[in-house]
Order: sequence, then structure tokens, then C-alpha cells
Amino acid sequence: MLAKMPTPVQAVQALRAVFLAMFMAQVVLAGVLGIVLALLGDRQGSSPVLAQTFIFMSLVLLPATLFGSSQMAAAGGKQAALSATLLNAVILATPAWFLSFAFAVGVQSVYLLFLVAILLLYYALGLFSLTAFARAALRPPADVQKAAEDAPETSH
Repeated sequence: MLAKMPTPVQAVQALRAVFLAMFMAQVVLAGVLGIVLALLGDRQGSSPVLAQTFIFMSLVLLPATLFGSSQMAAAGGKQAALSATLLNAVILATPAWFLSFAFAVGVQSVYLLFLVAILLLYYALGLFSLTAFARAALRPPADVQKAAEDAPETSH
């Protein structure tokens, strides 16, 4: 028996819940770790090069993540859309880890604010990408489509 296909709104809501749970779990975990490390360590300040490296690495992740997740979702089907959503949530939350470590070592506030801005931008882009992933979830997977096209037609 075939499962009932969700509506586009239901698909977006389901993927949004998955994205929010995974993204926020990482942000909270990174934040707690950063606070603990800051309390345990000596925050004398660090080199601006370290902060700039965190910012650069955060910016490099965006095109690779969006390309990889869009290719994953292009396969169609619920599993592909869910995988793309999880990939987006995990990798787009990476600036939270950089922010956490930057805070723990005492990086200047301007760099911390820049990392916060990147994190907020990635959060918004992740939510924005869910519409495309929901559309992909409503399409049959590529292998099922190919099998349906290759199947001989039977007429009565």
C-alpha cells in the first residue's frame, strides 16, 4: 500500500522541524562548550589571524554546502530531501563551532560579531533552501522514475 504523499506545506513543515532541531542542537552544544572552555581557560586574547581564519573557513563552507545539498536533493524522493536537509543543518551550523572556539580563546568582539552575522545568514539560507528540498521530496526518486519509464506498457 502506498503512503499518502504530503502536501507541499506539510513537506516544508517537516523539513523545517528537522532543520531547526539539528541546527539548534549544534548551536546550543557549541555555545555550552565555548562557555565551559572560556571559564576553564585563560582568555588573554588571541591573534586576529585566528579569527580571520575562522571567518574565511565559514565563508568557504557556504558554496560547497549549497551545491552538495542541492545535488543530493535533485535525486528526488523523501530520503534525498531529508538527507539534504540534514547536510545543510550540520554544515551550515559550523560557524557556531568557530564562534565558540573564538569566544573561548578571547578573540576581539568585532570578529565574534562577524561570526554571529555569518551564522544568522546561514540559518536564513538553510530555511530558504527547504522549499526546494520539499519540492524534491514530492518528486519520485530518480531510480523509481527511470524504472517506470523503462517498464513495458501493458494494455488490456
